[in-house]
Amino acid sequence: MISNISSLFLELKRVLSFLKGNRRGFLIGMIGESGLKISLVFAQAYVFKFIVEAAVEKDTTFINQAILLICTVVLLVIVSTPFFKYMGVAGIKKTIAGLKTTLFGRIIRLPIAFSEKTHSSNLLSRLTNDVQSIERIYQEFIYSLFYSGLSSSVFVAFMLAIEWKLSVILLSFTLVSVGLNIYISRSIRSHSDSLIKQLAIWAGKFTDMLNGFKEIKMFRSDRLDNVYEQTADNVRKSSLTLGYREASLESINYFISLSNFMGTFVIGAILVVEGSVGLGTLMALVQIQSSLTFTVLEFGRRIPELQVSLSGARRVTDLLDEEMEPRSWPMEGAMSRESAFIELNNVVFSYEAGKPVIDNVSLTVGKNEMVAIVGSSGCGKSTLLKLLLGFYPVDHGSVHINGKPITDFSLTELRAMMSFVSQDCYLFNGTIEENIKHARPSATRDEIIEACKTANALEFIEGLPDGFQTRLEANGQNLSGGQKQRIAIARAVLKNAPILLLDEATSSLDTESEALIHSALEELMKDRTTIKVAHRLFTVIDADQIHLMDKGRIVESGTHEDLIKRNGAYRRLIQFNEDGI
Repeated sequence: MISNISSLFLELKRVLSFLKGNRRGFLIGMIGESGLKISLVFAQAYVFKFIVEAAVEKDTTFINQAILLICTVVLLVIVSTPFFKYMGVAGIKKTIAGLKTTLFGRIIRLPIAFSEKTHSSNLLSRLTNDVQSIERIYQEFIYSLFYSGLSSSVFVAFMLAIEWKLSVILLSFTLVSVGLNIYISRSIRSHSDSLIKQLAIWAGKFTDMLNGFKEIKMFRSDRLDNVYEQTADNVRKSSLTLGYREASLESINYFISLSNFMGTFVIGAILVVEGSVGLGTLMALVQIQSSLTFTVLEFGRRIPELQVSLSGARRVTDLLDEEMEPRSWPMEGAMSRESAFIELNNVVFSYEAGKPVIDNVSLTVGKNEMVAIVGSSGCGKSTLLKLLLGFYPVDHGSVHINGKPITDFSLTELRAMMSFVSQDCYLFNGTIEENIKHARPSATRDEIIEACKTANALEFIEGLPDGFQTRLEANGQNLSGGQKQRIAIARAVLKNAPILLLDEATSSLDTESEALIHSALEELMKDRTTIKVAHRLFTVIDADQIHLMDKGRIVESGTHEDLIKRNGAYRRLIQFNEDGI
């Protein structure tokens, strides 16, 4: 139990650390609101005391005192509450806005390996639902915890000062309530974690169904419905189990609350009869004790909610603790924008330990040369490009550019020297011009137009009603595959980097568009060092070197003519290639 309490406070300490520069406003709001609430409780208690004493003593002076006291406190609450509420809420909202910005900044700096193994809906859930969990912790639990601690201390001190015997008995009920809350909340925490995980899985399934809507219409949608229903059923079961635990805790709290209330009156009545306590004092004690019981009950009710919120908060802190891709490696070197040559020496790389995807690969790409990498799907072609881009560090061997290891360059500088066009280009929400300018935000309209000419994209862009200002839907869904690919190529042209990496860059184009782009790429590759991953072999016959990969190894190398003459694996691949030569 002690370890659970310790873990709870450590997690709360981490959540509180996010307040940083907003801590002052948050504390002012929390302390101020708590102070006003406590003042109001004492005012109500003394009003009861004065009214009872007025009735017993038949003295209206007590009523005048009660009216004056309650009016003063209520006026103070009305005047001060807006200020304290604003200070607290402003501190929380600023913290949450800053946390979202920090999270987004860290997400885009995570290694590519993280994004490849993490569903996008998982990240979205952390950035929205889980951050809201932290906001609830601030607004509900931290406030409740502080108020509970402060008010309980004040109420207990007051009760002990008035009548310590009665107070000790009443406080024993309160301690039992706290112990039971802590005990039951242990199981609530594990069930909360389970529910949060099930909700993340459910969100992932739902996102998949939305993204694959056309496929669902075409293929076995009934089976996918069953998968979704099963996931939703798991969420339902987790929610019911958690709800049962929460209901059990709440029922126990109500029982203790009722016991406290009855005990107060029974024992208090005996003391009044004995003359140990005045009736007015008893009424004040009853009011204070009721407020104390309600505070403990409310705090107990918050514990299950806290466990759920902390499950979300842990997902946020886990993301913040993920190792980020460094902006630069330990050493940094200068890198010119002149043509570069590339060397890979005995490179070994594995996504999973003991299962090499790249196995002892060595190759050289001279300045302004075009080297092609071909082979069947899954042989490691695209992974080589990821290593060059610094998405992954090699396990063994080295990668050099202009004779220097790529670890001698900052990642920002390294990637600035490369243009990359993949088979799955992504277009952002925004205009066509904005998407192209991602490559070079300072580019002029004339430079953008020239890049689009090279990519054979200008004609179709100017044919659109809004031209370059045409707004794209999610991932450019209002464009054809060929149009999207030509915009991606225009981005690469605009970047004007000395190294060009092409990963099946023309695979999404129809025959006519592919011919146009092939011609444009030939022009783009002049005076650039190019590595071209290709499936359609007719696009690489003019390469200075062709490397055939199989199971992570280079099995044949040479020009197209040389490889044809060898009558080996490359020639067999051509014979089975649907495009032919």
